[in-house]
Amino acid sequence: MTTTRFYPALVALMLVFAAFGCGEDTDDPNGGNNAVRPKVATTLPTDGGAIPADGALQVVFSKAVTESSVIAGVIVIGVDVRVAYDAATFTATITPTEPLESGAAYTLVIRDITDATGNEIADVVNINFTVE
Repeated sequence: MTTTRFYPALVALMLVFAAFGCGEDTDDPNGGNNAVRPKVATTLPTDGGAIPADGALQVVFSKAVTESSVIAGVIVIGVDVRVAYDAATFTATITPTEPLESGAAYTLVIRDITDATGNEIADVVNINFTVE
């Protein structure tokens, strides 16, 4: 009987789909419909690093995030900055409106960043840096 051979094959196929899913990427770097939170992938400067007085800072995220959350959620304590977000590279560029004070210490704060589905960055990230 062909039906008795069909059921074991169907059960095996169902087990494969259960074990490996249906091919949906749950870590879509483009910010697709998923439950993966965005993360800070890299920063320039790194924590404890330095930048020139007229330099810009950069934050690269692990996936696409909303521009509005980046503009609102990326600050340098005590400094007025302009924040631009490049969705193609997941990169925020933070430019102080005036040169930073040479030898001074500052803190870049990254908080409340969300992707298109509302997944929020897990923790507040503080990057301490100095100015050359």
